[in-house]
Amino acid sequence: MRDLFAWTAMIACLTIGLAGCEEKLVDDDDSTAEESPYQQLSLGYEHACLLYADGHVECWGENEFGQTDAPDGAFQHISTGIDFSCGVRVDGSLVCWGDNGMAQCAVPEGEFTMVATGGGQYPHACAIKASGGITCWGNNHEGQQDVPDFDEPATDITSGAGQTCALDASGTPFCWGWCGIELCEVPAGNYEEIQLGLGYHGCAADGGGSFECWGCSFDYGQCDTPAGNWGDWAVGGSHTCALDEQDELQCWGALPTDDFYGENYFPTGSWTYKAVEAGRDFTCVIKTSDQIVCFGNNDYGQLGEYEFR
Repeated sequence: MRDLFAWTAMIACLTIGLAGCEEKLVDDDDSTAEESPYQQLSLGYEHACLLYADGHVECWGENEFGQTDAPDGAFQHISTGIDFSCGVRVDGSLVCWGDNGMAQCAVPEGEFTMVATGGGQYPHACAIKASGGITCWGNNHEGQQDVPDFDEPATDITSGAGQTCALDASGTPFCWGWCGIELCEVPAGNYEEIQLGLGYHGCAADGGGSFECWGCSFDYGQCDTPAGNWGDWAVGGSHTCALDEQDELQCWGALPTDDFYGENYFPTGSWTYKAVEAGRDFTCVIKTSDQIVCFGNNDYGQLGEYEFR
């Protein structure tokens, strides 16, 4: 997930993506608009975290390893994975909390702008340095720390179930780690934003209202993006959601069987939205009124006080 996007246009930030910047919920040309109380919403496997405009973080959901016990202080970027969370403080330092069984919370020193948490059997995390380089830590069983060479500074980064993908300043994607079921096979192109889900696919947006998806060997319809001009969008475990030109929510994938939890059965009504974020099998949206609504699996309280009723 990504930072939340501007009223009028997606700017190049992730959580979704330009390193070090924060997408805004206010049109720069509208001096009468009120600022959003939130900077970013991040959904992980069974928990979620919310970054407020003042920089503090609140989390909810599964907390077996302390992954919802966000530390005090002001943050500029956060990311939630499987049983752990990470954040970049306003001074550029990293901190992670939750499960540290594979050193996924043993953060490196330095100044960073963006962090991405991965999951799966071998959890890891990666972050973009202030210089535009990338460093990774945690488990390296599948080469999750083996960042390939790239020529231009990184501007966006995302981690999934054992792999990480990033974009350089030209919009060129590159991936590393566990690349089974085609999860590293990003379609050729130049993109502004990239996302991997904690499951079976990833997507990347070109900044012009369209995005490409890949890694759908386990096909639940998550890559069957309808035609349209899309605004904010999010990749879940086996579902995808996006806001259309009317700022209404559309979701696809996660076929209605006993294996799914209604993560794509979004609330219906005469509502419009600013942003959408997807977790493993749950989804949250932020209405234009700044109300947060979540739906899908709630076995561990990951919908929190925002559960749609």
